[in-house]
Amino acid sequence: MAAPWIFGFTDVTPATWVAIAFGAGAILYSALTAYELGLLCHCT
Repeated sequence: MAAPWIFGFTDVTPATWVAIAFGAGAILYSALTAYELGLLCHCT
């Protein structure tokens, strides 16, 4: 999600929003996955 600011392409609005959307999607996907740090942890 920080790529537009790290790599300096914040002046390209569509690319900035795509990077943010993919970053948010990756965080959401990770949170909803059943592993130690996920919200759906089925750890024993």
